[in-house]
Amino acid sequence: MRRLKFGVLIVAVSLISLNIAISFAQEKTEPKEQAANQPVLDATDTLWLWGEVSVLNPENKQITVKYLDYDTDNEKEINITVDDKTTYEYVKALNEIKLQDTVSVDYVLGPQDKYIAKNISVEKPDETVVPSAAETATAPEGTEIVPADLAVDTAAEPVQN
Repeated sequence: MRRLKFGVLIVAVSLISLNIAISFAQEKTEPKEQAANQPVLDATDTLWLWGEVSVLNPENKQITVKYLDYDTDNEKEINITVDDKTTYEYVKALNEIKLQDTVSVDYVLGPQDKYIAKNISVEKPDETVVPSAAETATAPEGTEIVPADLAVDTAAEPVQN
C-alpha cells in the first residue's frame, strides 16, 4: 500500500512538472515572434563598413559602397545618404570622393529606412618607401648590412680594474 501511494505521488509530480515545462515553453516562443517583427536597427545603432565606392550620386547626396558582409561572406552593395551633419576624413566633401576609392563609413538607420552617413573616411594609399643606396647594397655572404642609425659600436673596450 505504501508503494502504491509513493507511485501515485511520483506520477502526480511528473505530470505537474510536465505541465509547467510546457507552459514555460509557450511563454518563451511568444517574445521571439514579437522580436522578429521589430526592425533590426533603430536610429541609435551606429554601424560601420569598409569597402569600395561603386556609385556616386552627388545630386541626390548618395554614395553606393561595395563591401564584404562578414556574416554571410558575400560581397554586397549599400546605398548611403549624406546629409549636412556628415563628417569627412581626408576629403572635405562628397564631391572629392572618386569611384573605386576605399572608404570607411559610420552610418545609422534614418527615416524611411534610409542609411545616413555619420562619418566617411577615405583611405589614403600607402606611401611607397624608396630604399636608400646603402640599404640596397649587397654584402659579402655571411654579413649583414645595418643602417647607420641602427649600427652599434662593437669594438672591444679595455676593462679597467
